[in-house]
Amino acid sequence: MVVGIIGLLAWNIFFVDWDEPGIAKPGSKVDEKPLAQGAAAPATETSLAEEEGQADARGGEEARSLIAKARQAAEPPQAAEIFAQAEEYSRAGKKADAYLLHFYLVKQGHGPSAMLLAEMADPSFRNASTSFLDAPDFTQAHKWYVQALILGQEQAEKRLTDLKLRVKAAAAGGDENARRLLVGW
Repeated sequence: MVVGIIGLLAWNIFFVDWDEPGIAKPGSKVDEKPLAQGAAAPATETSLAEEEGQADARGGEEARSLIAKARQAAEPPQAAEIFAQAEEYSRAGKKADAYLLHFYLVKQGHGPSAMLLAEMADPSFRNASTSFLDAPDFTQAHKWYVQALILGQEQAEKRLTDLKLRVKAAAAGGDENARRLLVGW
């Protein structure tokens, strides 16, 4: 178990890009060319690049504002408050706002948000009406379950085991993305 956790930590350190989509950090350079109205981001290999590239076109302004205020506040809001706001956005159909708040919370060490992000991508748990992602994505589900496990979410271990079985089946069926994911698993 210890070796597994160390392996998961190493995976996160070397292979996971935790830059927050759609939110510029102070002092960072931002590409000043916005997406043309109605234009989609260029097609890429993974859905993470797609969601980062299209975040502006798909909303999220309210979450960005809330996150900016939280970063500037002398005493930022509690994780429970932000989590409740993310769930409110989700119920209101504001998928990008909910996603960004959960992403922010994971960066703050909030395990339940990592589980929700994993479920948004996991084909077995994904709900199209609440998921920011256009389609299920094994790679995203794996990434967020690993993060949830690191953040103490015990059920993430079982979910990862189940996900691996489904990824193996997809790889055996010819899914190239599933094959790639298994190489780094």
